[in-house]
Amino acid sequence: MDRKARKLDRALQIVDRKTRMMDSSLKIVDRKWGMLDRTRSKSWIGSGECWIVSAQSRG
Repeated sequence: MDRKARKLDRALQIVDRKTRMMDSSLKIVDRKWGMLDRTRSKSWIGSGECWIVSAQSRG
């Protein structure tokens, strides 16, 4: 894996703001379809077309 790919991969990790640690229980959700989406790019995430939800807070 080259340096650019590693940098992008790190940028896409979801970090808990309070603890500053990566939180694997958080997922990226597509607003339009309401489905989990692992294929979107960082720019898509940054554009505000998705949100992050906790796996525990469904309901």
